[in-house]
Amino acid sequence: MAAGNPNFDEKQKALFKRCFDMLDKDKDGFLLSRELGTAMTSVGIKPLPSDLALKQSLVAFDLDENNMLDFEEFLNLMFFLKQMMTPDPKFLQETFSKHDKDGNGVLDKEELKEAIKSIGMVHSDKHIDFMVKIADKNGDGVIQYEEFVEIITPKTK
Repeated sequence: MAAGNPNFDEKQKALFKRCFDMLDKDKDGFLLSRELGTAMTSVGIKPLPSDLALKQSLVAFDLDENNMLDFEEFLNLMFFLKQMMTPDPKFLQETFSKHDKDGNGVLDKEELKEAIKSIGMVHSDKHIDFMVKIADKNGDGVIQYEEFVEIITPKTK
């Protein structure tokens, strides 16, 4: 997607490429969880003490499921973070409501999958199960609005 990614112009992509290369400490063309942590901290996102936020971000944007982010996947993550750093409550509520197909005030896994897909995140069943496991604070197997916001809004300092 790097060449065809419509979210950034060429100048922005070049800046992100320099950033990616600096974060890629072992110069293998991929960012691991620890390298991703450095990237997130540098843009003001504070991972959870257990590093669940890092794992969630890695899983959500790791399109080829190799447990690393290549530059294209990193660009997708950066675009998402750019959009979510100042989330619009109206957008979040509309996205949640639009995908609450049965109107019961919660998203089941299929509804969550569609909501996540609509904002450009990876949406395999494996990823959705992981997101539900992390965000479902009361353990009821569905996602309330507050839990949904937590899934798509990064933790900030």
